[in-house]
Parts: sequence; structure tokens; C-alpha cells
Amino acid sequence: MANRKRPLAVSIIGWYLIAAAALTVVTLPFTLKSEEAAKVFARLGTSQTILIATSVLGSLVCLISGLAMLRRMAWGRILWYVYGAVSAAYTFWLYRGYMLSFTIIPVILL
Repeated sequence: MANRKRPLAVSIIGWYLIAAAALTVVTLPFTLKSEEAAKVFARLGTSQTILIATSVLGSLVCLISGLAMLRRMAWGRILWYVYGAVSAAYTFWLYRGYMLSFTIIPVILL
């Protein structure tokens, strides 16, 4: 399998996952200091600790699966599929359907 060329779509998704993971880690401190974000968290009954933990964990999973995809490891795609499904369900549950775009966009990418 090492001789086969990686599909362009897999390359794009791999780089997207790596960039999204980096962007999440960079913007998370600013989001946590935002008054608007605090209002949304309060309205949803979500603690910032849970948000930080899920954001960091999600970023780590995206980074690992993106790197694995770029290195032509099939388990990277499987990891991303499983994480995408679990993440979409968790996000829908977390936002209780208020912010459907947060759930629909990852499902479309998946």
C-alpha cells in the first residue's frame, strides 16, 4: 500500500483536520474569555471545564487522525469516522439542537 498514491480528498481532509486542531487550540483561550461565549455556556448549562476537556480531546483526535491519513494509515480514517459520529451526537446533545450548524457541518464533512 506504500506505493499507492493517496487520494486528493484524503490529503485535503488530513490537512483540514490538522489545521482545525491547531486553530482550536489557538482560539480556545480567547473563546473562554469572551462574554458572549460565557452567556451561551450559561444558557446551555455547560461548564467551561467540560468545554475545555472536549475541545482539547477533539483537537488531539483530529490531529492524530489527520497525521495518520497523510501517512497513508487506514486507521486514521476509521478513527476520524468514529470520532465524527460520536462528536456529532455529543454536539447535538450538548447544544440540545439550538445550534444545528455545529452538528450539520461535521456530518456533511464526514
